[in-house]
Amino acid sequence: SLPPRMIAIGLSIEDEARIVAGWAAADHPNGRALVLSGSTAWQRRIAAAFDARWLEVGQSAHIIELSFPGGQLDPAQLVELKERIDIDPPDLLFAALDAGQLRQVRAALGNGLACYGTSSVNPGLVAAPELNGVRLVDLPWLISPANREVSAYPRPDGKGKTLDMARLYALGIDAYRVA
Repeated sequence: SLPPRMIAIGLSIEDEARIVAGWAAADHPNGRALVLSGSTAWQRRIAAAFDARWLEVGQSAHIIELSFPGGQLDPAQLVELKERIDIDPPDLLFAALDAGQLRQVRAALGNGLACYGTSSVNPGLVAAPELNGVRLVDLPWLISPANREVSAYPRPDGKGKTLDMARLYALGIDAYRVA
C-alpha cells in the first residue's frame, strides 16, 4: 500500500502483464491461456506476471518458452507448437515476446486464436499485418497520439528514436503533469 496522497508511476512490464491478464480474463471467463515466452529475463518476468495474475482470477495457463536462435523461431519448436494447439487448442495466446518474435509466431499459426501482449509486442510504425487483432497495452503517447491529453505536449522529431525512448519521454511528461 502507498501512503495517503502518494502517486506511483512507472514503466513496469510486470504491471502491464497483470493488466492484460485482467482484460483477457474478462474476455474469456474460464479460459485457458497458452503463454508464449522467449528465453530472456524480461520475457520470463512478463510471462510469470501474467501467469500469476491469471491464476489469481481462477484461470489456467501453460507457459512455453520458445527459442529464437539467430533471431528466427526454431522450426522444430514451431512444429511442436502447432501440434499442441491443433490437439488441445487454448482459448487465447499471451505473448511475452517482442514484436518480431510474435510476427513469426503469428505468421506460422495464423490469426485464429485471440492474442494478447504487453507493449513489447508493439511494432511501432513498422507495418505488421501479422499482428492485426493483437490486444496490447501501451502508453497513450504511442497508441493515441491525437488524444487531447497527449497532443498538448511537444513531440521530438522521432528520427533515430526507439519506442523505449518515446516511452521514457512520455513518462517524463506524466511526471510533469502529476507534479
